[in-house]
Amino acid sequence: EATGDPFRSRAFRTAAQRIRSLTEDIGEIHAEGRLMEIPGVGRSIASIIEEYLET
Repeated sequence: EATGDPFRSRAFRTAAQRIRSLTEDIGEIHAEGRLMEIPGVGRSIASIIEEYLET
């Protein structure tokens, strides 16, 4: 959860903005193992995205 930590909240917000601006499908990026190539997406956020896409 991102609440309570302003840096974590900002990281999630930045990653969300970058993902919204993608021209390539996030599912394809995930399938190719390239989530962490998205600026603002690190290991933790990539893991959360993977969990979301796989459920």
